[in-house]
Amino acid sequence: MTTHLNPYDEVPYGEASYTQTHPNRIATIATLLGLSPAPIERCRVLELGSAGGANLIPMAYGLPDSIFIGVDYSPRQIEFGQQMIRGLRLSNVKLQALDVREIDESFGKFDYIIAHGLYSWVPHEVQEQILTICQQNLAPNGVAYISYNTYPGWHLFDIVRNAMRFRTRNITDPEERAKEARALIEFMADSPITSSETPWSVLMHAYNTVIQVESEYLDKKPTSVMLHDEMEAVNLPCYFHEFMERAEAHGLQYLAEAHFPYVMPGNLPKSVSQGIGQMATSLIEVEQYMDFLRNRTFRQTLLCHPEQTIDRRLKPERLQGLYASSPARVGELDEDERQPNAEKFIAADGLSFVTTDPITKAAFHYLIQRWPQVVAISDLVDAVRAEVYAYRVPSTTPEQDYNNLAAQLLQAYSRSIDMVELHMYPPQCVMTVSQRPVLSAVARAQAQHGNVVTNMRHENAEMDNTSLFLAPRLDGTNDREALLAMLKGAVVLPQGQTLTAEAEAGIAKELDSTLAWMAQSALLVG
Repeated sequence: MTTHLNPYDEVPYGEASYTQTHPNRIATIATLLGLSPAPIERCRVLELGSAGGANLIPMAYGLPDSIFIGVDYSPRQIEFGQQMIRGLRLSNVKLQALDVREIDESFGKFDYIIAHGLYSWVPHEVQEQILTICQQNLAPNGVAYISYNTYPGWHLFDIVRNAMRFRTRNITDPEERAKEARALIEFMADSPITSSETPWSVLMHAYNTVIQVESEYLDKKPTSVMLHDEMEAVNLPCYFHEFMERAEAHGLQYLAEAHFPYVMPGNLPKSVSQGIGQMATSLIEVEQYMDFLRNRTFRQTLLCHPEQTIDRRLKPERLQGLYASSPARVGELDEDERQPNAEKFIAADGLSFVTTDPITKAAFHYLIQRWPQVVAISDLVDAVRAEVYAYRVPSTTPEQDYNNLAAQLLQAYSRSIDMVELHMYPPQCVMTVSQRPVLSAVARAQAQHGNVVTNMRHENAEMDNTSLFLAPRLDGTNDREALLAMLKGAVVLPQGQTLTAEAEAGIAKELDSTLAWMAQSALLVG
């Protein structure tokens, strides 16, 4: 009798955290659209396909009064996660080796259900079960997150995937399969396909661009991730309207996308959004036409029960109780943007936001100077009013300034989440380096197994050698002098030599810059 090893046991999937799956992001969007989701400080979360818990465990650490359950078909990955949970002594998170087809109503209700990187990589009957779980196990005011590959963008990637699988069809060793697949894509990327000026050559040029992008992408992608993403036996992309037909058949309605700006037709050129409006007869059709125009390859869809009343008109009052932060930077105005008192702010994705409103300008500067700190929007209004009206009588009431600023923050957030971030809950981290710095316990545990750790904003942070050396020592027992002595002691010198004063100064500078980076990266909790 031949035993077939679970492919995720044979080659565990590369683990990471995903900011867009955090209840903070999901609840914020639900709130903006008029829902009343469960407070994330006291909620129940279920993750389907949790692997070893790299996404779920940091959530549990940051939200100690909430409950987190993860299920995965790979006992090997679950065991790894259980070991980490025991090491961290977390009592609010549980991982189970379980087939999602075994989950029924007795599993309980959850305020947030997450299925990231699962739906497209399982057979149709399992896809149906995922949707069933999102209906039967979702609390009445709950929100489910499902990510999946989409057409039309995946049509060309399908060709690339099929070429990789064809090249490796007779290879069983995972490392060898990955090596040969990478070699094929590199060969294709370096091979001019056609130079003729025909309609076919235009298509092939686009195809060759995809090959080039895929080659660069795979060059950076871990083997374990590539084997389970591009080369997994099952990979079933679909059109958005097809996904929603299935979701609606299971009693679920469309809420939004976890990347909120993607659902805003206003981010398209005016002529395009007007054209879509003339053709589309429903919100689902609007979204599908936008996918066609953007050649979209991936979606991260939020679903809720049909009894929930969604109001898609963004209203300033819904920001009451929320927090804001901004990683933007001040930019130079283009010629057509120049007007009296205008200022331009640019996000990391290159998108910009221009405003002439003094309260909004002051708020952006306030948030940028304090990044990555999040600020209660009510406190933000008070702070910038004190600055703007420091030497003159206010021309508007606090309520008017709040409504105006909230409306502008909503515009900026709808433009780019790299412009303004909105939060339901402030991450529990410190922005300054204390006398005895404390690195997040999750980051300390993760640093034992690799150089990518999860910060308190549920983002991935890449550590260098100095950070990795310091990580296990940042438990609150060592002050700066002790840490400096440890760094100096780790330097290997030829016999008889000692550190020069210049070298000691360099090590001290490296220590201070590393600790400052950790604080700026939301990794320190004390």
